[in-house]
Amino acid sequence: MWCGQKQTDTQQLKNNYKKPVAPVKRSKIVKNNYQENISENTLVIKDAKFVSKAISKNDLTIKATLKKPNDDVTFEYKWFVNDREIEGIISNTLPKTEFKKDNWVFCKVTATKDNLKSRTVKSKYVKILGTPPVFTPKPIQEFKVPGEFSYKIEALDPDLEDDLFLTDEEKNTLKFELISPKKEGITLDSKTGEIKWHIDNNTIKKLGTTIEIKFKISSDGGTVTSSIKLNLKLQEEQKTEEQQTKT
Repeated sequence: MWCGQKQTDTQQLKNNYKKPVAPVKRSKIVKNNYQENISENTLVIKDAKFVSKAISKNDLTIKATLKKPNDDVTFEYKWFVNDREIEGIISNTLPKTEFKKDNWVFCKVTATKDNLKSRTVKSKYVKILGTPPVFTPKPIQEFKVPGEFSYKIEALDPDLEDDLFLTDEEKNTLKFELISPKKEGITLDSKTGEIKWHIDNNTIKKLGTTIEIKFKISSDGGTVTSSIKLNLKLQEEQKTEEQQTKT
């Protein structure tokens, strides 16, 4: 009796057991009138990399590459700034007007050809950095020696210039630093960018009549190195005194 019951239970377990159904292999699935490829032998995007600097005043460009080159392929792009999709931008370039400093940007790319469509690839996130300062040189007339030379470096921070909520004083965050010539009595105010220098005949004897003043301008967006050229000329009285001394 017990053996019969055991056989019945065993048979019942066998009847209840079902072999797992093998997954159906499909190389393509149809979606929105496209065949989306899931095979490596068709359209597969290898990577999507940014090819321009991610700074606030530059357009941002991305380049997509297929795993296997394929002619006549069209790439579709979707841009996101701080995880918000930017509507209407479908090219590989995101205009600089769509983002600003400290934003996070990424892009989704899809390849299409005829009725084929690849899987969408998502780029890495990039943080938009600040733009380096912009120096606007002013013309400098020939300077007569001896005399007190002064010059104001005109520069701006592009990331703050268009901010309507900041005062001119708040926008003035640049830092200035003299590179050369040093130890010649020249001074450069680190906050205002004003150069002051007493130039005399000894300066000409030591440095010549054409002097390049080099400096650095820094902001949160980076540092730029620039310079101005100063042409010196002895005043007539000074020339006369020198000639008399020689004779």
